[in-house]
Amino acid sequence: MMSPEWVSLFRWIFGFIFLYIYVRFIKGEKYKFHFKSSAIWIAAIVKSIQYIAENYGLFRGYTYGAVLIWPVQTIFIAIVSQVLFKEKITRAGWVFIFVCLTGIGLICWNGNPIGTYMASNIAVMIAYVIAGLTSAGFTIMQKILNKSYDAVEYCLSVYLAAAGISIFPVLFHGELTGAVTWQGIVSTLLLGVITAYAFLVMADALKRVPLYVVPIIQCSTVIFQLIWAYVIFHEPITMIIITGTIIFIVGVVAMNLEKSRRHA
Repeated sequence: MMSPEWVSLFRWIFGFIFLYIYVRFIKGEKYKFHFKSSAIWIAAIVKSIQYIAENYGLFRGYTYGAVLIWPVQTIFIAIVSQVLFKEKITRAGWVFIFVCLTGIGLICWNGNPIGTYMASNIAVMIAYVIAGLTSAGFTIMQKILNKSYDAVEYCLSVYLAAAGISIFPVLFHGELTGAVTWQGIVSTLLLGVITAYAFLVMADALKRVPLYVVPIIQCSTVIFQLIWAYVIFHEPITMIIITGTIIFIVGVVAMNLEKSRRHA
């Protein structure tokens, strides 16, 4: 059993290894590292904090609790996209964002008494809010880095820088307990693969859609989180969670239809 700090460190290390093998030995390409860039280090720091905070929440709460990350990220990026990048969000766009957040809010609530939920899960909630804000920060940094660097090039630099940063929490708080299992090894390697290639997909998406649309698309991961939470960990899924998921999907579809109509 690994602590959140170890999971974060291995995710960066294996992400870097898998991506480097792909570009160096399969594609036969060479890339430079850009450790003198402040944007690279900012991206590495905020994403490292996100992983540690997110893993902390996952270790101490239900898996589907991580969906709290997405509304926090969505609201923060929507504001930044208008203020910093001057991307116009229509009145209908704000309505559909609200619809998506309503669905996510239902999933987070899940019928629990608010007072009890706040009292028993406040540390987990704070961790997920921090993860949401830092995830938003990383997406914004990707938008900025896209203007100056090739996606593969800056991802390799960020992965290696983040691995170096993640060593420090391990030194002070990292714990390895319990037996080493093949499921744990496979899961850690898969996290590396996901880390290696998911950022590249996101970097490409940032070139094609407005910044505020990206976190809405990322919110679709909530559906898979619910599926895996139920199938693998046998965590409960109630009608409230199902209703919230349906509302969220309706909001995402409506937003994309509205966007397509404006660009038609």
